[in-house]
Amino acid sequence: MKTVRRPKPKNNRKPVSTAELGARVAFRVSEEMRSRLEQHARRVMLRSPGLHVSRSDAARMLLADALEHAEKGTREPAAVPPVP
Repeated sequence: MKTVRRPKPKNNRKPVSTAELGARVAFRVSEEMRSRLEQHARRVMLRSPGLHVSRSDAARMLLADALEHAEKGTREPAAVPPVP
């Protein structure tokens, strides 16, 4: 049985359970796609100062948006407005 590495609790916080972390999904992307994910994360952080968005966070946000539009039957996901 494979063990799951759990994050260490910080400042007397309770440990995070595996159920709270969610399911792990792994896949490979091209260097171009990786770069685009990083750019998207930076755009989101510029629009929301103080918010940290990782490449994984950006991928989850984009995937959630794409799934929502696919389930509604729309052809394309919503466009991300450019950063001024």
